[in-house]
Amino acid sequence: MNRIIKVLRLSVTAGVLLATLMTVADAQPEWQIHAKWCTTDPGSSGRVYWATCRSQNPYNAAIACQNDSRNPRAADLIRSVGPDTVNAYLAGLGAACRQCIAQGQACNSDRDHCCSSGSCVGGNTGQVCAP
Repeated sequence: MNRIIKVLRLSVTAGVLLATLMTVADAQPEWQIHAKWCTTDPGSSGRVYWATCRSQNPYNAAIACQNDSRNPRAADLIRSVGPDTVNAYLAGLGAACRQCIAQGQACNSDRDHCCSSGSCVGGNTGQVCAP
């Protein structure tokens, strides 16, 4: 009977250890947690993210967000992976910044903004950035 209990304990311990290792292996990188947080924060840092997105890329917006939240470590983690990786990750979440379109160029008000602080005007058949 003692052997059965020992085997059972060993099996449970091995199962817990295996489950823990699998969880750690699938864990999201910390920079992703911080970057994603910026896109969902209802407070000032989230507003900084989306405001920065009007003129810059998601990478810069995430850093601005973390600076606003006074979390320099998170900003450093985001910087450490670089803009290409951060921009691709946030685009995959649907949190990419709107594209900055030059005045006089075709735009789509649902996804773009005008760099010159103008607005995307026109009907459904064609919109353009105008002052």
